[in-house]
Amino acid sequence: MKTSREELLLVAFRLFLTKGYEGTTMTDLASASGLSKGAFHHHFSRKPDLFEACVDHFFTGFLPSGEPTEAPDAATLVRTLAAGYAEHLAGLLDQGIDLASYLRFLLSLFPDRAEWVRDRQQAVEAEMARLYRSDVADGRVLRPRSPEAFARQVTATLEGQGLLWAWAEQPTAERIRDSFAQCAEGLVDGMSLRG
Repeated sequence: MKTSREELLLVAFRLFLTKGYEGTTMTDLASASGLSKGAFHHHFSRKPDLFEACVDHFFTGFLPSGEPTEAPDAATLVRTLAAGYAEHLAGLLDQGIDLASYLRFLLSLFPDRAEWVRDRQQAVEAEMARLYRSDVADGRVLRPRSPEAFARQVTATLEGQGLLWAWAEQPTAERIRDSFAQCAEGLVDGMSLRG
């Protein structure tokens, strides 16, 4: 049986959601994957490595890496982040993952992973601020404000949107995509761009 890395991450993630990190053993993981212990260990020899891969894939994989993006301006990055987050949540739904369980698991990562998550968020905010600053310098923003405040507003608004979907009754991928797109357009409209 050939099992992809993504399939193993999904199996592990589901177990971490239901049993918690501490309650999940490597034997549980191998058994749930349908692989022998040896075959499973070929892919992930240590549970902490698998956990890190799950966190990266399921919680921050849709975020820019922290390197300068190819986005030409802040509005494009806002739309890209919103679409990425929406696709991320829609993908979780498509895989049968309850968004409230996802959020509980994310919150359980703190305080152990707080610095790592905060670093990713700060990298995204720094890139957003850089692009906004460039938009201001190029005269595209009618009523400029602090680039850092704008960047924080974007990340807080998008995270808030994700939180609301974790509590929503009967979320659908289409409704999630629509709401994130509307949220992005509201943020872009708030930039007061010259048009």
